[in-house]
Amino acid sequence: MSRYSQSEIIESRLAIEKSASELFRLRGYHGVGLAEIMKSAGLTNGTFYAHFKSKRDLFESVIAKTNLGRGKFLESLKSTNRFEQAKKFVEMYLSTQHFQNEKGGCLMPRLAGDLKEHGLEKYSSPKKYIDDFTE
Repeated sequence: MSRYSQSEIIESRLAIEKSASELFRLRGYHGVGLAEIMKSAGLTNGTFYAHFKSKRDLFESVIAKTNLGRGKFLESLKSTNRFEQAKKFVEMYLSTQHFQNEKGGCLMPRLAGDLKEHGLEKYSSPKKYIDDFTE
């Protein structure tokens, strides 16, 4: 039997992903280590391996969650015409709030090179979402 409840396990994983997401955005993949991610999450280094196999595994999880959020945003625009879709997307992406949100803004400016290095190019292009979005 686990020492931790299911909700505690989920909370710790989410804390790790949130911390990594913020730190990756600020300093890039190579600019931050696991110890710093775990300290920022308020968890021990050993807890990391209960959730992820490696830093790369965590990186993939952060990228996938970011893409899921982007996909949900684009999905929410499907009921409007294409001009309104494009306008709302550009307004959101270029907004002061998005631009100034260093910890939660777009991952791509800081991490595009890291995606290629780790064989994760599939996450670097919004083509799948744009194709779905414009059908």
